[in-house]
Amino acid sequence: MNLMRTLFLFCYIFGTAFEAANARPSDECTIPVKRGFSKTKVDNFKFDSSLWDNKKFTDTNYKLHTLPEVKPQSTVLNDLSIIVLKNSGWTQEIVNKRIQSLRSIYAQCGIEFKRIHVVFTNSPFKEVILRNHRLCPRDDPKGDNKLASVTPYMPGPRIFLFQKFIIGPEGYAMFRNASKDNYMENTAWVAYEKFSNLAEPSDKNYEIMAHELGHLLLQASHVTKNKKLPNLMSKKRKHLNNNLNIEQCYKMKSNIVKIFNQSTQAL
Repeated sequence: MNLMRTLFLFCYIFGTAFEAANARPSDECTIPVKRGFSKTKVDNFKFDSSLWDNKKFTDTNYKLHTLPEVKPQSTVLNDLSIIVLKNSGWTQEIVNKRIQSLRSIYAQCGIEFKRIHVVFTNSPFKEVILRNHRLCPRDDPKGDNKLASVTPYMPGPRIFLFQKFIIGPEGYAMFRNASKDNYMENTAWVAYEKFSNLAEPSDKNYEIMAHELGHLLLQASHVTKNKKLPNLMSKKRKHLNNNLNIEQCYKMKSNIVKIFNQSTQAL
């Protein structure tokens, strides 16, 4: 009996991880009218803590990381937003180090980040351990989709940092058209605690935050060519490292210009 339960749990977890990482539009997801927010101009974004207070977030702190100088011929992502749940294990020091890792990893593609918005806050639902939205009702206060639905608008791709999922992967991303809810589009979710049964990547410096952001910048799932070559976007953990190839770099740069640096973005 215990063996059967173990096998069921194994299939459930890895099936969920595969489904989330390979999210594609379904018939349900192609419904023209989406739940969520309208569009707004983001050129002159200014952080307003009262918006967070109104949504019952508490003890909210905001910090803007800016790029002092852009290298010639770089492709610049104007905005990236990181929302950190307090008491989840993530500290300002850890987040700062991860930001430096992101800059270093994407520099190999000639990609730079102009503004990185970091918000530390307490969830209005007092939760730091979340449920993957595919495993819970829309209004579940533990659901990542519920948190996303009440989070005030932040520009660019959004990365949510929390403690862990109750069950499921240590991270996943939702790119455009992978959800019928606008507020889940172009979001990445990264847990502080790793799922203990997952194998370690071969490269100890592998950065999961860069991996999940890679899904958003590529608007795609994992590597489909040369699957055995180590890569940031490899599907198999033993092949994960921080390398990106020329094709990936080109596609990310194109999407930054066409999708993320537009004057209007879905809220």
